[in-house]
Order: sequence, then structure tokens, then C-alpha cells
Amino acid sequence: MKFCKVSLGILLMFFLSILNLSAQSYVEIGVGNQTNNPYPFYTSWNYAWYSAIYPQSAVGAAKSITHLSINMSTNAQKTFNNQKIYLKNDSRVIFGDAGYENPESNGYTKVFEGNLVLNPGWNQIALSTSFAYNGSDNLILHWENRSGSASYANFYATTSTINDNKSSGNDVSFPTTPGYLNPYPSGLPDIRLYYVGLPTPTSEIPVSNSVKNSVSDLVSCELGDGVTFYDMYFATDSAAVALLSASAKVVDNGAVTAPGRYGSQRLF
Repeated sequence: MKFCKVSLGILLMFFLSILNLSAQSYVEIGVGNQTNNPYPFYTSWNYAWYSAIYPQSAVGAAKSITHLSINMSTNAQKTFNNQKIYLKNDSRVIFGDAGYENPESNGYTKVFEGNLVLNPGWNQIALSTSFAYNGSDNLILHWENRSGSASYANFYATTSTINDNKSSGNDVSFPTTPGYLNPYPSGLPDIRLYYVGLPTPTSEIPVSNSVKNSVSDLVSCELGDGVTFYDMYFATDSAAVALLSASAKVVDNGAVTAPGRYGSQRLF
């Protein structure tokens, strides 16, 4: 959202509200292809769980996470049945022990349950429930492999020297007993977290907070990829901003025209 002032005979204020965004952004965590490990599936076992803490400094500001990706290093397509993924906002930097945390009773949000078919490289997983990351805590990824069969796949990871991940596996049944802290080969899986972001209009005419602009200037800006609708507001007082054009549709490859009491304003 942007706010700017224009002069159209009198001092006016103008801001834009972007609606119905379809574009996605992502944050990638990890240095990239540093090491290989069998996590987050722990696929050498028929059943397994894995938990990892990703620091706020890497995850970034608050966001609604809609997808995540993991980077499979195994050079063949693999099928993983009966997988469960959970996320949690948490202040912990490391795990104090290697115990199993039942996600259903420990404040985790289940964001995926089902089967996965993965190929070498980055694989994007659509979450069944968007996760509201709060932007201040660290983020815990908890993964449960309940497939009942070993797949022997590896994933790219970044070397870890602290107890920011833990895991346990079993070939007979799903394990709820303690496992290992920072298990061999001691790496945090590289991940991408996708989220829907609200773009900031750019290339504004007039620029934000400018005054004494020409009355002949067109009010314009670039809305960014994926924007399909916008709202426009004008006012002479920031405490009484009036809606000029509601849910105006972006047309003609991003060019939009906003009719109103002050005449048509072209946004492009």
C-alpha cells in the first residue's frame, strides 16, 4: 500500500489498496547443496518423525505460508505415502532433549497430510492449511513419515553444529520414544517457504508525500505482477479519506483506468 499527495487545484491525498493478488514470493533457507541427509522424511526407516527449528532471522517477517519446498538430491523419482507435516511458532533456538512431541497436543498446526511424488531438485508442496507465521518466533517444522516402507531418498541440507533438529525411526511401528539430537550427518534440510505477499506500487506519479504537483499530471504507478484489482482513495484530510474507485479491474497488460469525480486517472 502507498500513500501520496497531489495537487489538483486543491491539496489532495491519494492511496492505493491492492486486492486479489495471485503472485507468490518465497524465502529460501540454507546455503544450498552443502550436504545430503535423509531428512525430513528419515526414509531409511519404515516409520519416522523429524523436527527442525528454522530461525526467525532466516524466515523473516510475518507471513501466511501457503507452500513449502524441499530439495531432493536422489537422482530418481520417489513416492512417499502417508506423510504428515506440521508447523509451529516457537521461541526455542535448540531442542532440550530428543523426545517426541505429539504435534496434536503441543500446539502444532497440521498443514499437510497425504501422499507425495517427488522428483530430483526442488519440489513444491501445497499446504492444505495456510500457516500464519508471526514474524517474531522461530519456526518449527515437524514431519511424520507413516508410510510403512523405506524409500531411501536423500535431500540437500546445510551443516548444523547445534541441536536444532532431532529425529527417531522404527521399522515396526511409528516411534514415540526419544530419538537423537542433531542426528548424523548433522544438517538442517534446505527449504523454501512460499507466501502470498502484498506488493507495493512503484514508479509513482506523483511520488509519495510530494506536494504542489501539476494539475495536468496523471496519477499513475506500476502495480506489479499478479495484481488483478485495486482501490483508489482521495482526500483533503488524512482523517477523512474517501473511496474514489472500488475494486477497479486491471486490464490491458496492467493498464487500468480509474474514473471518478476528479476525472479519469490512468494507472499502468
